[in-house]
Formats: sequence, structure tokens, C-alpha cells
Amino acid sequence: DALVRHNGREFGTVLSGRLHVTVGFDDHVLGPGDSIFFESTTPHRLHNDGDETVTAIWIVLGRQSS
Repeated sequence: DALVRHNGREFGTVLSGRLHVTVGFDDHVLGPGDSIFFESTTPHRLHNDGDETVTAIWIVLGRQSS
């Protein structure tokens, strides 16, 4: 339930289901074909509030500091 933040950038595309994404104070509901990009340093949370399984492609770049 808690928001998280870390280094990097996140890119996600939902293939099936409905994924709720909270980024900062903004809530988004992504369905099949929808995508999102955000800086991971912004507090965020991914959650599935429904009964249907969510399938997505999710990429986090730059999470590890050099």
C-alpha cells in the first residue's frame, strides 16, 4: 500500500487487465494498449484492485547508481 521511490525511470505497457498506477498525487488506470513513463524518484505505486490478472511489460532503467 505504501508509495515507493528509487533512482531511475520506469516505462510500462499493459497487455491485459487493468493496472492502477499512482505517481505522486495522480492516479491512472491503464488498460490493454495503454502505456506510462515516469521518473522513479517520484513516489509511486502499482496495484491491481480487480479480480482479473494484469499482464504488462515493465522496464526500470537506471535503478542502480553508478
